[in-house]
Amino acid sequence: MKSFLKTFAVLSLFWMSSFAPSISAAPVEGYSEKGDETCLMCHSTDSVKAITTTKHYDESNPKSPAANKGCESCHGPSAEHASNPMMVKNVRFGADSDTPAEVQLETCTSCHDSDPWKASHTAFLSMPGVTCSNCHEVHKTN
Repeated sequence: MKSFLKTFAVLSLFWMSSFAPSISAAPVEGYSEKGDETCLMCHSTDSVKAITTTKHYDESNPKSPAANKGCESCHGPSAEHASNPMMVKNVRFGADSDTPAEVQLETCTSCHDSDPWKASHTAFLSMPGVTCSNCHEVHKTN
């Protein structure tokens, strides 16, 4: 009888673990498991995909979003957004965005922080409500 119970317990654990999510399948730090591939399942318009023609999609440049977390480099960790897009918003850019201007600026300046860049943009960075996307469209060649 003890042998049967041990076998039953082992088989039960094995059976239950087959339904548990794999630890390796969990997104790292809230990032989607498949990166850009996840984003492009819904965000597949030509205007979104146009970023592939810009320097922001240069995988050979280690500072490029494409060489790092892809879409999530700028739009933030998006695993929760991908699971519940109507309730969970990620960082969006532009005047009609509900992402605060300060967050938009912090996102851009996390990469664009060199002295020549700062010198040419200082006046704009101090203007309330002004963001990089007032002049720049990252998904288009500027």
